[in-house]
Amino acid sequence: MYALGYVFDFKSFTFQKTGALYVKTEHKNYNVILNNEIKKEVHTTPLFQEGVLISNLKNGIYNIKITANQRQSWEKNLMIYPGEVSEIKNIFLPKNEIKFTEYKNIKNLISNNQKTKFAFLKNNENKKEIVLIDAEKNIKESIIYSTKDKLKLIDINKENQILAKSNNTLYLIDKNTEKPFVKDKKIAQSSKIAFVNDVVYFLSKNTLY
Repeated sequence: MYALGYVFDFKSFTFQKTGALYVKTEHKNYNVILNNEIKKEVHTTPLFQEGVLISNLKNGIYNIKITANQRQSWEKNLMIYPGEVSEIKNIFLPKNEIKFTEYKNIKNLISNNQKTKFAFLKNNENKKEIVLIDAEKNIKESIIYSTKDKLKLIDINKENQILAKSNNTLYLIDKNTEKPFVKDKKIAQSSKIAFVNDVVYFLSKNTLY
């Protein structure tokens, strides 16, 4: 009966159908605690960062706490229903110590879709500089570029390369190279440009290319 999702309740002396809880966070290592008892110690890798399923839970309200090393905990009371899977997803645990870094005289701030990478132009009279911050890997890079014309940052890919536009040319810029990526007036004049898996998508006259 246990394998079929039933447990014996000694209070009522009957078998009761159980429920389950599915948990997924933004972290690789964390604990799932139910009613002050650790149910799962989760250790994943970036390639296989899947959630965890805790099954055979009796019907009722559970105090659920998610903890991780050197991070603030997350806590909530949640009802578990028989025959159903309750879900907790996209949980982010802030660090215990939050440090603030101040950047002055910046412009053209952009980020990737996951909000884990940021780039901006730094107003510096002596040099043309792009600051790239990878919050996930705790990396900060200063990139000096030589493009003479006004530069507009557009997007960041997974290799920390920055797609930027200057006049009719799209540039692909990183700490090692600065090279024209696409030179096309139609693309450069587009107001909507995206960089997905090293492919440029742009919108021109209500048509997506």
